[in-house]
Amino acid sequence: MEDQVRRIWSEVLGVDCKPATTFFEAGGNSLAAFRILARVETEFGVRLEVYELFEDPTTAEFTDLVARSGQT
Repeated sequence: MEDQVRRIWSEVLGVDCKPATTFFEAGGNSLAAFRILARVETEFGVRLEVYELFEDPTTAEFTDLVARSGQT
């Protein structure tokens, strides 16, 4: 799952995102946040809020959030 999340971030942000890359460090902004969240919802069926990206998580932390949110 982490590789998929990093791929989404990398494609949307246009940079190579590593596990320790943070959203804003990678050039994240509000438009990118909405694009990432839409892709995550499409690929994982998980709906997250934009503030969760604005808390500036790393890709690894965001992957954990996606995984936890996908559990019922």
